Amino acid sequence: MKKKIAALVASCALALAGCGDADVIMEAVRELESVLEEAIPGEESGEEANEESEETTVPAAEIDPAGTYKNVSMMFDAVYILNDNGTYDKTYPEEKGTYTVEENGDLKLKENNSSAITYIAHGSYYYRGDRKISSDEEYGAAVSFDENGRSSQTFETTFISQDNGQSIGYELTLREDGTFLLQEEVGHMDGGIMIVQDGDSFEGTYAQQGDVLTLIWQETDYEILYLEGNLYYDVIEKETDENAQELEARLAALEAAENAKYELVDEALAAEIRGKLQGVWEYSEGAVSYSIQFDGDHISVSSSVGGYGLSNQGTYEICRDLLLITYDSGGQATMDYTYENGELTIQRLVGLTD
Repeated sequence: MKKKIAALVASCALALAGCGDADVIMEAVRELESVLEEAIPGEESGEEANEESEETTVPAAEIDPAGTYKNVSMMFDAVYILNDNGTYDKTYPEEKGTYTVEENGDLKLKENNSSAITYIAHGSYYYRGDRKISSDEEYGAAVSFDENGRSSQTFETTFISQDNGQSIGYELTLREDGTFLLQEEVGHMDGGIMIVQDGDSFEGTYAQQGDVLTLIWQETDYEILYLEGNLYYDVIEKETDENAQELEARLAALEAAENAKYELVDEALAAEIRGKLQGVWEYSEGAVSYSIQFDGDHISVSSSVGGYGLSNQGTYEICRDLLLITYDSGGQATMDYTYENGELTIQRLVGLTD
């Protein structure tokens, strides 16, 4: 091959030096190009070589998927445990099912007696493609960040149904000064209409870099993926020795905030609120009527619809953000409340049991 290339180069050189006519020159050049393409990979053959190299790597589907996966966003605190036998266990809320790994590395989870969901692989993350934000709340404008990773938009997630009959959604406000507000929205149906009330709120700073939007709350980072103009807010990551502490810290901070709502207020404040509670409170949701009577530390709850009624009795405690009700039957319920400037407002009962 080397001798053939050398001979052709010589022919081209002689022709270009005037020792041959134009037809000879072109024929020599074409033959040289043909030989060089065979001997030296060009752009196309280089790509093929890269493809062959990629094919020698371990396919994503052959990587062991078993392990613990934890949510890295603020909106969810789910933990998935993928077992070696193709089954999985989920917490918050509890769920069991089977899983498979697609050729591209995506995780497909199928809850028992339910349809499958897919977590799409992206680097070390996996995200749900159906839980995304594509535009802002005010204008319907596309999600956007400036060169400093700043935005001045407000976004809303879809509502996710909960086991207690409520639906939870979030409103995320990103400000130009690099701060954010994440407001939980709690919805319930009343006569076919969704009634929405504010739940927990989180404030902190944020940073957008590349395909990750990081919300920083209580010195803890929470990630949302920013891909092709969309924000994906249900994101999990597999636990490893390197990231275990960070993943646990995220969930621990959220759990601590949730537990804080159940901290009892001091006795002086409890006495004030208890005094405001005494008596009967009534409200309706669609065709269902509720009557709640407070008598000292005791509570009686009854509901009725179409002549059929339920009732429960028990005691209640006054916590920081809610009334925690414990029925004599062992069941529990909560009622959110606000107490400002001597005015008490209580919200609907959640968790009424037989």
